[in-house]
Amino acid sequence: MSITANAGNIVAEFQFKSMHGTKAVGAYLLRFSLWYTMPGWPKAQYRFSNIQARVIVGGQSNLLGRAFAENAIVLSSRGDHQDGGFLMDLMVSPRQMEEIEKIRCGGDLNFTLDLFGEIYDGYGYRHAGENVYAHVNQKSWIDLLTQLDFSTNVLLEIPHEGAPVEKHPVWKALEEAKKHLYYGNYDEVVASCRKALEGIPHNGAEVNRVKNIPVGDRRKMTKRERLVHLLDALEHYTHPAHHLESSEDSESYTRSDAILAFGATISAISTRT
Repeated sequence: MSITANAGNIVAEFQFKSMHGTKAVGAYLLRFSLWYTMPGWPKAQYRFSNIQARVIVGGQSNLLGRAFAENAIVLSSRGDHQDGGFLMDLMVSPRQMEEIEKIRCGGDLNFTLDLFGEIYDGYGYRHAGENVYAHVNQKSWIDLLTQLDFSTNVLLEIPHEGAPVEKHPVWKALEEAKKHLYYGNYDEVVASCRKALEGIPHNGAEVNRVKNIPVGDRRKMTKRERLVHLLDALEHYTHPAHHLESSEDSESYTRSDAILAFGATISAISTRT
């Protein structure tokens, strides 16, 4: 995509190269790497400055925010051809990242950078702009999410009985659930949550006693009894994904279902350990 002067001369052409991110306090910094080329104009003075971009994700109605060049940059023409790169930075909130994940739905992402700034053609300044399209494939985006530790900033302790934490079955199941969430495999997210729940200690006699409390007496249940009942319900909710009895009776879990199961499982493990 190119920026042109009044005479139709191309001042600069832009191309998306790659994308990465950086964690910030309470937010995430998305960084779009752009490449530019400028033809040589021996007898003209062209400058493109004050570069910004409106960033759109997915459809045209999904305005994400405004990105700014990492450093103040002025692209000035000269007699010979030149090229180079620069970064456009956009700060997004955790809520915005979650909305991006809903749009992505486990696949690729398409961004549009509505790039604009001021162009000087030797006589005066005017506004100029052009769209730069950025396609980010599934693997690149998931690598970025991993780099940002997105959705993994809940701290909990899991007993590992002397074994490395990463080898503990509960931890491994949670890691599997997180990866499946990134890839949009929502049934597998819930199935991995069920595996994690099966890895925490259970008191079968206590569970059976609480389950058999008559409906009329449940208002008198203690907090402990209500917790046991809640955890049993969570195992029941995640059961079909891990123990499929019949393909005719199977149901698929949505992203919202998967997030519910994942968040509740993390909380359950934190409560029971």
